[in-house]
Amino acid sequence: AQGSAMTRLSFSGGGSSGMPTTDMLETEPVAEDDDDENVIEAIEPESHSDKNTSRAIHIAADNDSPYIKSILLSCPDSTRFLYDNPAAPRTGDVAIHLAARKGNMNALHAILGSDKDCVLIKNDAGDSALHCAIKKGHFAAVQAICSRAPDSAKVQGEEGNLPLHDALSDAAHFQDSPQIVAVVLAAYPEAAGMTSDEGLLPIHYAAMSGSASGIRTIFAYRFDTLHERENTEGMNALDFALDGWSGACMGKPCEEDEMDIEGGTESLLSVAWRHNPDHNKKSYNKGQFKECVEILLMSTLCNRPILSPLDESDGIPKFAPLHGAVVATPPTRTWKKLLCIYGPDYGKSLDDLGHTPMHTLLLTPKPMETPHIMTFIQDLFDTNPDCLLQRDR
Repeated sequence: AQGSAMTRLSFSGGGSSGMPTTDMLETEPVAEDDDDENVIEAIEPESHSDKNTSRAIHIAADNDSPYIKSILLSCPDSTRFLYDNPAAPRTGDVAIHLAARKGNMNALHAILGSDKDCVLIKNDAGDSALHCAIKKGHFAAVQAICSRAPDSAKVQGEEGNLPLHDALSDAAHFQDSPQIVAVVLAAYPEAAGMTSDEGLLPIHYAAMSGSASGIRTIFAYRFDTLHERENTEGMNALDFALDGWSGACMGKPCEEDEMDIEGGTESLLSVAWRHNPDHNKKSYNKGQFKECVEILLMSTLCNRPILSPLDESDGIPKFAPLHGAVVATPPTRTWKKLLCIYGPDYGKSLDDLGHTPMHTLLLTPKPMETPHIMTFIQDLFDTNPDCLLQRDR
């Protein structure tokens, strides 16, 4: 029974089922959880006194064994036992971490049915079970955890990352990631406006990973984060998406992308990779980042979510990326990248008001510091020397 000092389990005939035989499982009484719904604190796992004792619950969770229900009925406290594997470094995992990481749904449902609060336990890497399921792209596991324990979406992991931050960091790389993002946001909508310890918002992670679907989903909850900048280098979602495009085109930072940071220089792409250490370990294509850039540019220009910038249906403004860039007032390096992508084709384009990008720049009331205006004018002129001769419509 839960809270008992010791429970004895004995299994036999475990060869075909993969179930080990264990002699004794010891537990300590489990403390009651805090009822304050506004504060989500991690729960500490239980440490077993005998490090060499095989834990049936961990083997069952790791192998999705049908015997896990019997184990939980005999020893409910085993959901809080630390996973101790003498042959491997300590991870701080408990059974639900193992099940969530592999997407073992039989084990996951059984554990959640027995002790749903164990989802608040974090391992040594700072990950909850929901973090583990998200990082492996297991949609069914994410859906089960969020359904049974919505507060799991409020647990901060390593570097203050909420599950939503992790979902958007890897959002472009799993088939079910758009659904994962939607489920996690539905469980904790306020996460759309919350930053990690590095000052990064969910929309920054979405742009950094090239997730157009993630950006669209964030817009449905917090469109205003489009303009927010992270607090280290002052980069916004557009900057991160452009850096991703540069990385997909060139594969590495280039000298022309350097910017001054605290007296030194560092490429914007390096900054993005530093924020997301896995950035350079994944396969990216420039098309996914370009779609993000276009969504961000047109949404900035129109000050409302534009989810399909190239759609020519009724109600969608004419695609005018450089006009959007003027309104976004990006840093000089970002502006140069935008001209590199769109300058030859859109330097003379007219928006719905009949203005060219140069007209828009000069009509914008005090868009930026005077030296930056001169830089923008020079860059536009270099791209299209006759832009100063164009008349508006």
